[in-house]
Amino acid sequence: MAIQTRTFNGSTGNSNWSWKIIVTEEIGDIINKTSPVKVEAYLGRPSSASYFRGSATITYRAGSQTYTQNFNASSQINVPAGGWYKMGEHTFSVSNTGSSSNPTSISVSTNMSGASFSPNTASASGSITLAVLHEAPTLNSVSFVENSSVLQNIGLSPNDFVPYLSNKMATIEATTYDGATITQYRIINGTTSFTSSTSSVNLDFTAAGIEMAYYYETSVSREIPQLIIELTDDKGGISSYNYTNTTYVMYAKPNLVQTSSSVKRNGQLSGKVIMNLVGTHYNGTIGNQTNSVSLSYKYWKTSEVEPDTYYPISNATTIGSVVRVEDWEVSKNGTAITDVDSNYAYYFKVKMVDYFLEESHIILNVPVGEYIRALLKDRVDFKRITIGLNDIVESGNNANGYYIKYYDGTMICYGFVSFSANSNTETWTFPKTFIDTNIFVSGTPMYVAGKSNSANIIVTTSTISTTSVVLINWFAGETTPNYARDIRVFAIGRWK
Repeated sequence: MAIQTRTFNGSTGNSNWSWKIIVTEEIGDIINKTSPVKVEAYLGRPSSASYFRGSATITYRAGSQTYTQNFNASSQINVPAGGWYKMGEHTFSVSNTGSSSNPTSISVSTNMSGASFSPNTASASGSITLAVLHEAPTLNSVSFVENSSVLQNIGLSPNDFVPYLSNKMATIEATTYDGATITQYRIINGTTSFTSSTSSVNLDFTAAGIEMAYYYETSVSREIPQLIIELTDDKGGISSYNYTNTTYVMYAKPNLVQTSSSVKRNGQLSGKVIMNLVGTHYNGTIGNQTNSVSLSYKYWKTSEVEPDTYYPISNATTIGSVVRVEDWEVSKNGTAITDVDSNYAYYFKVKMVDYFLEESHIILNVPVGEYIRALLKDRVDFKRITIGLNDIVESGNNANGYYIKYYDGTMICYGFVSFSANSNTETWTFPKTFIDTNIFVSGTPMYVAGKSNSANIIVTTSTISTTSVVLINWFAGETTPNYARDIRVFAIGRWK
């Protein structure tokens, strides 16, 4: 990193050419008072384009140190009008033997001699005052002002930081030395940096993805934000301070749990929907304000544009930080909705908002309705009917076979699977999906006329999922039958 850069113009043996040097002092070893000083030499054309080719000797000097470089251009080098060509550079390690009030000045120069091209000579010189003894800025004070409207007037101190909510303006006062000017004010919190070229630095923790880093400070017996204040001046001075005069105020955003929430049709003809939700929120107080949450929803056909209007959810219960809605018949203004047409799929978008205006959203899907039990479900009032554990609640069939669902959660699937000749592996897709893979599957080979050994076929299972199973069959002698055959298949598990 450069502490200072100076440019010195020189002269050449041909007025159509120019010569300059750029001298850069970089950050060095303050303890040992040494700096890297880089000297670069440039040949230029002030008014018209030209070219050169050949060799020359370039000498670099910094204080009492000298370095000689042999330059050789075997091919033509074109220099445009007003352009420069870098002939070379060298970096010296220079000691500053002065003091902070009277640092060392050194002379720097370059000379080009013995060139086989025009111009055959060039030189430039100047002097710089080394900055390696420069004292970095010192921090005097930091003050904070809270700009977030939701955190104002609720009894918080300006030095209280709330994750996700605080949007503070920090004003930094510092002292500089040796006529330096601070060029960057930087406040670091974990992996996030807030920077400014002025003494006012905006610490906005409301932006998406910014997490506030904090730790427990034993000296003050509290959690504090991890704030590092860094000051950089134009003479290369950099100072860093761990700022602890703050307090971290606990808070967590509201969060609806997608995997624990659902909406489903309450019958196929009524157009009603049942909703279940689980969410969490910060169950506490910030300043003198106790947090609270509200829930609302909106819905629309998946083929249509999302509407603007939300409707309140009225029966949420809160225990600690957990918010629940259980088997709520979705309503508008106290009246159950009846317009969720079973011919269409719908989106239900749920929003949870807390006192501090932080939000959580989830989108739940209601697919196109199923009509198998529509007449039974929608035309009979089940509210006063007692259903036995072994009673059938649904049955049906499709191209994959037959299924029966029992009230206690048991489900049976059965059907036929055809194997082609010389094939011993087939997949059976269940006519209905099980809730898990704790499924018992069996297969019985059917007798094939004219094949006396068909009774010796063995059926086993391989890979199994909630939707399908891979069946394997062979003769008792572990050979594959060379004729087509059918297998009666049976599976029992749970649907809820």
